[in-house]
Amino acid sequence: MFQLWRMLVPAQFSRQPLRTLLVVFSIALGVATMVATQALRKGLVESKRDPFARGEILVVNGRAGVPLVFATELAEAGITGLERVHALVIGRAVLPQAANRAVFVLGWASKGKGAPGLGSLLGDLEAQGLRFDPNPAALNPLALFGKTLVVAGGALDMGGKPFTLRTGARSIECLALGKISGGAGGRLSPLLDQVVGMSAESASALVYPERPGTVSRLDLELNSLANVGEVLESIRAKLGGRAEARLTTQEENLVGDVTSGMELGFEVGGLGSLIVGLFLVYNVLSVSVEERRRSIGILRCAGATRGQIAGLFLGEALLLGIAGSVLGIPLGIGIARGVVGPMGVALEEVLGRPLGQASVVLGWSGAVIAIACGVVTAVLAALIPAWRASLEDPANVVRQSGAANSRRAIWMAASVLGMVALLAATAFAMVQFRHLLPPRMGAFGGLAVLLLASLLATPLLASMVGRACQSLTEFLPGVGLRLAADNLVRSGQRTGLVIAALGATGALVVQTAGFLHTTQSAVFGWVSEKVGADLLVTCGSGFTSYVSTVSMDEKMLGRVASECGEDLQGIMAVRLGRVDLGGIITYMLAVNLDGVRGAGDIPLELVNKAFADREAFRSGGVFVSENFLTRHGRKVGDILEVPAVGGTASLRIMGSVTDYTWKDGTLLVDREWYLKHFGDREYDIIDVWLKRGANIATVKARLEEKLGNAEALFVVDSPTMLGEIRQQLSRVNQLAYAQQAVLAVVALLGVVSSLFISVLQRKRQLGLLRAVGATRAQVLWTVTAEALLMGLAGGILGLCTGVLLEWYALEVLLWDEAGFRFPLLVPWAEVLTVLGGGVGLATVVGLWPAYMATRLDIAEAVAQE
Repeated sequence: MFQLWRMLVPAQFSRQPLRTLLVVFSIALGVATMVATQALRKGLVESKRDPFARGEILVVNGRAGVPLVFATELAEAGITGLERVHALVIGRAVLPQAANRAVFVLGWASKGKGAPGLGSLLGDLEAQGLRFDPNPAALNPLALFGKTLVVAGGALDMGGKPFTLRTGARSIECLALGKISGGAGGRLSPLLDQVVGMSAESASALVYPERPGTVSRLDLELNSLANVGEVLESIRAKLGGRAEARLTTQEENLVGDVTSGMELGFEVGGLGSLIVGLFLVYNVLSVSVEERRRSIGILRCAGATRGQIAGLFLGEALLLGIAGSVLGIPLGIGIARGVVGPMGVALEEVLGRPLGQASVVLGWSGAVIAIACGVVTAVLAALIPAWRASLEDPANVVRQSGAANSRRAIWMAASVLGMVALLAATAFAMVQFRHLLPPRMGAFGGLAVLLLASLLATPLLASMVGRACQSLTEFLPGVGLRLAADNLVRSGQRTGLVIAALGATGALVVQTAGFLHTTQSAVFGWVSEKVGADLLVTCGSGFTSYVSTVSMDEKMLGRVASECGEDLQGIMAVRLGRVDLGGIITYMLAVNLDGVRGAGDIPLELVNKAFADREAFRSGGVFVSENFLTRHGRKVGDILEVPAVGGTASLRIMGSVTDYTWKDGTLLVDREWYLKHFGDREYDIIDVWLKRGANIATVKARLEEKLGNAEALFVVDSPTMLGEIRQQLSRVNQLAYAQQAVLAVVALLGVVSSLFISVLQRKRQLGLLRAVGATRAQVLWTVTAEALLMGLAGGILGLCTGVLLEWYALEVLLWDEAGFRFPLLVPWAEVLTVLGGGVGLATVVGLWPAYMATRLDIAEAVAQE
């Protein structure tokens, strides 16, 4: 067997180099897309791991923070299994000496066993393989006077000179004790360029100026023999409700819920890429079987067994699968690295920290799995062609296959219809009862089953399109289009797969474009009509890079209002934060409405509702986003308990407002209530409304001149902000469009291979056409017309399926994931592009096999039976 394989397979590769490259490239495309999606998915999983985590248990209290004295209490409580307590302060500041660059501030202190204070930070960083370079100037006693010693990241080398760190409320003078650099594998490696580390006490004075001695959280490190559950209960008993203790993994799961939908999308995308790769390999190997029928018959006559014939094709697919898989790995990594930048920008805002290149993770195990999947895909794709080759009757090697048995065809059609109906009913049941299934299984699984049903139905669609075209071609001159339609009817199984791939590509384009068009229209309409601020003021970075912004002092509100002068209509300051409600991260917006005279003063829905009962809002009323009620199962009048300074605080739901800030809901509270329970006097964003007729550009320029450089303020007008958000959304969806581009390439290559099969099966018919006087141009049109009809059928399928998928994404997936419901908007520009582009591209790629048909030898073709 091996001798036969070694003798025939390399010769086949050398005789058909283009065909060989086609198969290798199709496998590489599938593997590359899978590698890219899986690398990004693993990167998301890795990014959910907190780079600052130092223990198995966390003590947190939301935005309020945790008193530093709790670290001493827990360390001295004698809790069995508790090794040491690390107090962390995590915040943001700007460097005035570095053009107001935004950096992360990391404060660190340890209690219990191990080196205390800053030494613990240095030891932990060096344990990750990072290098610490001390600053000789820090050893000068005069230089230390009045300065805070810090550890700066590699890109923050201040040359031994003192520098200032500033937040909205205060600033501190610093001197670099040294800088950290190197380290390729640690969690903190991607953050080094943006981190300044110091003692917890110094960081607390900077990040919590109103509450010095407050830290962001406590990380509890246990010894190897500790019972985590028992330690956790002991910690909770010691805290007595003053703060919340939870496992570090639970905290990471809270963040993980943000990205789980995207991870699932990557999983589905990787699987889909292999399926379309399998489809193309199947088509190409089917061409190979048709072309080599005579050789197969001769081998059978010479004594080759059916198993040897099948093994010949399977071995060929195995070799091609290995080559394509190896090629697909670097190609996939390249695709992932091209997508991770735009995707990372959006995820940084969600996760609250930079991702860097850590968001592309594959590893050796991933590479091995990718190669194995590519090889298995190629072998599976070769099973049917190999089986058909093994069934060839030596006596019929020079005959063209006869017409199919009509009863069998009817039985097959009925079976397909029954299977399609069964799958459609299964999909409907999965979606209808999705709340009884594991999360996302019903919604996404039902969609996958429905798509499988559509795939099975495409051969029938191909036949229907062919029969419709047959009726139309009776009124058209010539026989080219009529013959193409006839072939579409008789070869529905083969052409149906091509139409399915074309339709799937068009459907994904329509669905993605429609989903973006619908959601952006709703969100931008909300921002323009119900928020409508003319200018937005932030500090440290622009609004669309919130992860790099820093807070502003409360006095900044008055200064901005003063600079706006008589042009000011209304002004509102907002403090943004996240709170944990029953294990779900929810946004809290504390708004200062003192700059608004009354209802109707500014076009903000919250203002109208808050001024209807101003006192109730000030004293603990909360307006929630509409999706909050759905996601949390709440109603107007309910009482919410949220973590606050010294315990919890109560809020009463006064009503709902339209707000698309966060998928799990938004809480809008009054600043007076917020100050009482959190003691936080700073702001993140200031919204400015100007009077009708005011020159927005002039006011913006005045604010930038007076406050921009001096206070590190960024002033953005509404159109610019909307443009930046639109650009970011487009970047995040680059991966979806990249997957669709790969699928489009696969579909077009499928058109080529399908038409090659068509030419081989119609060899005698085409030869007879040439014998009775048909020109090469007429033969060219006959084959090209079949490509045109396949493109038309695929376009129609794509349009119908795409609109259905968009409806499904809006009504089912978006509702389940975020509780939002938007009206369906059809992207007509993309619809026309899919229809025209599908027909045009399919026709163009069909020219190659059509040209090969014109080169057939007439005598040889007519002689074939």
